[in-house]
Amino acid sequence: MVKNFVEELKWRGMLHDIMPETEELLNKELVTGYIGFDPTSDSLGVGNLVQIMTLLHFQKAGHKPIALVGGATGMVGDPSGKSAERNLLDEATLNHNLSSQRKQLEQFLDFNCGANSAEIVNNYDWFKGFSFLEFIRDVGKHISVNYMLAKDSVKNRLENGMSFTEFSYQLVQGYDFYYLWKNRGVKLQMGGSDQWGNIVTGTELIRRKAAGEAYALTTPLIKKADGTKFGKSESGNVWLDRTKTSPYKFYQFWLNASDEDAKNYIRIFTLFTKEEIEAIEAEHTAKAPHLRTLQKALAKDITTRVHSAEDYNAAVEASQILFNGTIDDLAKLSEQLFLDVFDGVPQFDVSKSEVEAGVSIVDLLAEKAAVFPSKGEARKMIQGGGVALNKAKVEDVELKVAANHLINNKYILVQKGKIFFFFFFFFFFFFFFFFFFFFFFFFFFFFFFFGCFCFGGVFFFFFFWGEGSFFFFCFGVGWLGWLVCFFFFWGGVVGGLVGGGGGVGVWWFFGFVVGWFFFFFFFFWVLGVFLGFFFFFFLGGGGGKGGGDFFLGVFFFFFFFLLFFFFFFFFFFFCFFLWGGGFRKDFFLFFELNYIV
Repeated sequence: MVKNFVEELKWRGMLHDIMPETEELLNKELVTGYIGFDPTSDSLGVGNLVQIMTLLHFQKAGHKPIALVGGATGMVGDPSGKSAERNLLDEATLNHNLSSQRKQLEQFLDFNCGANSAEIVNNYDWFKGFSFLEFIRDVGKHISVNYMLAKDSVKNRLENGMSFTEFSYQLVQGYDFYYLWKNRGVKLQMGGSDQWGNIVTGTELIRRKAAGEAYALTTPLIKKADGTKFGKSESGNVWLDRTKTSPYKFYQFWLNASDEDAKNYIRIFTLFTKEEIEAIEAEHTAKAPHLRTLQKALAKDITTRVHSAEDYNAAVEASQILFNGTIDDLAKLSEQLFLDVFDGVPQFDVSKSEVEAGVSIVDLLAEKAAVFPSKGEARKMIQGGGVALNKAKVEDVELKVAANHLINNKYILVQKGKIFFFFFFFFFFFFFFFFFFFFFFFFFFFFFFFGCFCFGGVFFFFFFWGEGSFFFFCFGVGWLGWLVCFFFFWGGVVGGLVGGGGGVGVWWFFGFVVGWFFFFFFFFWVLGVFLGFFFFFFLGGGGGKGGGDFFLGVFFFFFFFLLFFFFFFFFFFFCFFLWGGGFRKDFFLFFELNYIV
């Protein structure tokens, strides 16, 4: 079924401006339309993909697409969207760029499908024999200076000035449209929204010079959700040429898109149907966005079509190696792919002869390569399990690094990490949990019955000696527990900071666990006793004669205490098992920094 071209652009968010009656023309006949491509580089970038996809949808809607490569306009320079005049290229460079871009365009369009087969044209072919005098006589006289000055691409540059070369660009592009309308039957020119002024100059030239009718359609300029320019990564422009942007980096560019951007990109840059896209988005939301289902579908489709299925599979495997790979996986990577995977990672040069002779791991990391500022810090991190060599954790501080450690007979991958213990997560979880519990429950009763604790305990201490003394005792011991908790916990934290996770840092673990033990012990102690005396004073009549209500209070006390006892000691031995069982060095190690030596 032939698609409605305009409707297809609308639901994909690819339609910005359209000249009246254009849609009616497209719906009643096969239309030949074209888009021009800037030949200032020997590769098209992902920014050009918008126009390539426009031509592709145009062809799939049953129309005939023409890609114009600007051999002539490239010598002039388009001022649209530019703040300054750009450097003009020589003819040899332009021809090289045109040849390279032609090959890339042939990857997307069908050049052998009958009446609507795609074509590629070069406007240098009709401008090379066109003299300046002929141009100003046959073209220039039809477009007034006032008309040209009214264009945004000109007005935005007048303050800083622009050359006559750039000023005349819209006439050159306008004549392209006229020439193709007259000789190729082209009725529609398409382009980015910044090209609207140049495009309608062409329709105006056709109307004034030949009393003909022509039409215009533009697509929006793509920007990322954060407002930055689309088509650039941290390392620069993203190109379709694999020698300028590797398939791995190309794949990563799409994979790292935000959810909001990915929803936009998957409509513009893929051929998925509306129903397929909605299904992918639903799956993305249902599975949890962090799994990046949407981005993976986007990256797979575009990487496969721009490069190949093999390049896509290699990029996926390389991405997995970065986090879960082994030395054997690293060895399988080509040198270029290896460097792509670790692009941006600090690199150090070390003499290969020194490595082949054997060099101490500590010397390598602290002297030959500045991974650590000192041998002491390198040795300490290795002993703590925080160093990996070629994805394998270094166990021996006396390890000799030799030629057998080289990847591709050239590289050594070093990873330096930090150790995070399980009780960090325990601390944050219980801190927030008991923070709210404490303030909304314990403080409420504390402030409300503070007088009962103090004056009631003192009163019974002097007059009844029995339960009152017990009350006073529990109150005092409970607050003593708070002080013990305070010193144990913060003493442990200071010890951990000083010890850096080992040595004195063991006291951090001890202080942390014991401190929280006292905290919960006396928390539930005071809570249980408090509840007991709450029932005793207010329900039992006081005076040590509470009878059954006093025992109810004692029951509450032991219930809370035993509940805490079993819970906390289960956690205590679990942590101790993790500490003593080797998990400290294996499971809780997260490598943060990579280095290539």
